[in-house]
Amino acid sequence: MLKNGEIAELIQRAEEDYRLMLNYLTQGVEDPERSALYQRLFQAAQMWHSELSREGLLQDEPDSFFVVTHKTLHAADCGVASRTAFLSEKVLHADLTLQDLPTVFDALWTAPLLNKELCEEMETWMQKNDKEEDVHVRCVALSALTLSSMQFFDIFKWKLLLRLATHDDPRLRVRALFGWTCSTLIHADKLSFFPKELEACRELLTDSQFSEETDALQTALLLTLETTKIEKDLQENIIPQMMKHSKQLRTDRSLGLDDIEEQFAEVEMNPDWTDENQSELKEKMKHFLDLQGRGADLYMGSFKMLKTRFPFFHKAANWFVPFTKFHPEINQETESNPLVQMMLHSAGLCDSDKYSICLMSEKLGNSLPNGISQKIGERLQMSDMPIPEEKEKTLEEELRSYIQSFYRFSQIFIHRNAFPNPFKLNLLFADCEALKPWAEDCTRLKRWADYVFQFKNYAMALALYERIPSADRDAEILMHRAFCLECMHRLEEARNAYAEARHLAPESSWALDRWANCCRQTGAYEEAFELYSELEKELPEDAAVAMKQAECLLRLQREAEALPFLFKAEWLKPDVLLTHRAIAWCSLLLGKYDQAEKYYQKILQTPKHSATDWLNAGHTALLTGRIEEAVTRYKKAVTQKKNGIGKADETGTTTSTPYDFLTEDEPLLLRAGISPELIHMVTDCVLL
Repeated sequence: MLKNGEIAELIQRAEEDYRLMLNYLTQGVEDPERSALYQRLFQAAQMWHSELSREGLLQDEPDSFFVVTHKTLHAADCGVASRTAFLSEKVLHADLTLQDLPTVFDALWTAPLLNKELCEEMETWMQKNDKEEDVHVRCVALSALTLSSMQFFDIFKWKLLLRLATHDDPRLRVRALFGWTCSTLIHADKLSFFPKELEACRELLTDSQFSEETDALQTALLLTLETTKIEKDLQENIIPQMMKHSKQLRTDRSLGLDDIEEQFAEVEMNPDWTDENQSELKEKMKHFLDLQGRGADLYMGSFKMLKTRFPFFHKAANWFVPFTKFHPEINQETESNPLVQMMLHSAGLCDSDKYSICLMSEKLGNSLPNGISQKIGERLQMSDMPIPEEKEKTLEEELRSYIQSFYRFSQIFIHRNAFPNPFKLNLLFADCEALKPWAEDCTRLKRWADYVFQFKNYAMALALYERIPSADRDAEILMHRAFCLECMHRLEEARNAYAEARHLAPESSWALDRWANCCRQTGAYEEAFELYSELEKELPEDAAVAMKQAECLLRLQREAEALPFLFKAEWLKPDVLLTHRAIAWCSLLLGKYDQAEKYYQKILQTPKHSATDWLNAGHTALLTGRIEEAVTRYKKAVTQKKNGIGKADETGTTTSTPYDFLTEDEPLLLRAGISPELIHMVTDCVLL
């Protein structure tokens, strides 16, 4: 809380002290306080930098939202005394109500750096919660302090947030923990100059409750990384599929967990649906249930546009208030409507979304004739449908709700660019020097890695698995790590990782299969074949294994050895189009034209045959001297390819123009005794 002139004077004095210390050092004078002085100078420099940055913002960017808010709040004098008095008189010693929330938020967000006395005074104020309204005010205050401490480093705000992270009230505890963590993540480099404070932080992390809650925060923050993907998946996949089958689903209630589970049971029991529809819808609903069960943010997209339309959300403070029907900008009668109550209590909404529901209901109710919204609520109350009772949130639920509200603020608020966005930080605690000793616990790392692995965030899962020392990696960790590498297309590394996993878990057929698969994808077909042969001993009746063995041999141009494996695959799993294609092509390469013809006839009778199937069948006819049949088949191949009919297959050839449809397979035909002249004439018969 210093003016520029005062800071300049302090910097000059610090420079003199530092030069004097260096002079003593060069003269060989022993000074037991030298290290402590050096540290204090660096600590002071960090604070001066923050204060000067803040003062520079106030002077150089008069139109910024921060400066406009500050000037509006301090319309008169902005001197040291008035700023201190404002915080003390208007916040810490004022009888505050919910009407004062914007003032509290703006005062603490734009507040200067704290000193020791003001920090202690604020901590005492935070502990006074004589009535529920006090808690709501202090919740908003903590959110403002969070944003302030992120924007400008302040060791006193950091220590205040840390101390309040053990508050008795879970609503305040969650907000302080989140604020302290975000400040730590963004200012880790500056905190390195405060070893005593870091030591106190690490000591607190040895407390089991604080450690568990910080662990829960890491999990919740990792989940926010999936919000954008979840929103897209909901809008493009899950909701359209559920709407598609809406006639088969009961839609007389909001989609709570219990309702979806009941509908899911109906899907399984309904005999009128085809297997394909049942499987498709079943999979989408399972996915929806899984996301909701893990605490995923399913409503971000639904409320995004809604929040921009209400002036209520043009005030930063309103994004952080715990939901209360006594908020001065909320109509209490709206919240008492049974329909609104059901929506508020059954869907697991965060606090800011609950305010959106009330505002939307009020606007909708006012637009309907004769209070029809209230009548709907009364009808609902008279029905047999129970209205869920409001339950006290667990700490995990409180944490999730607050983070979702904060996430919405950072993504939607009209002036969001004026505030630091914590969700753009590296949210991995193990990457933060201040948190590393605690975060690098092997059990903790594995739990976080497994969590993001479930959401297919393989890059982050791999980063976490690789932080676990090699000596502590069990077979499961190695398999997960290998799978991450494979999914990230780092196949050579994945090969080695699967080999290591198989060594630790020789009974794992899955690890052996993936190891062989990586060899196959990297062109190591000989090694892949040997691995698949080993897998065959463990899974002797697996058609897929036989097919992969055959593929490796075909890639090695060992067609005669490949054919028995293809017949085995057909015997184990008959009528598979891919198997028939492979047998037909392999027979063609081996000169077994009658056998090839037999299988191509089967293939061409299926609705999923392709242009390549017609082409290869044409080769079979040509090689058996049936020129007319060959021309007919080639014409169908060219026509189907030209029209884009049929699906590409694994053995398909690529033709750039109709005139070179035989070019790629010409060596095969020449080796089989077909003359170049005949190939050219057949081409003309097809195209002319």
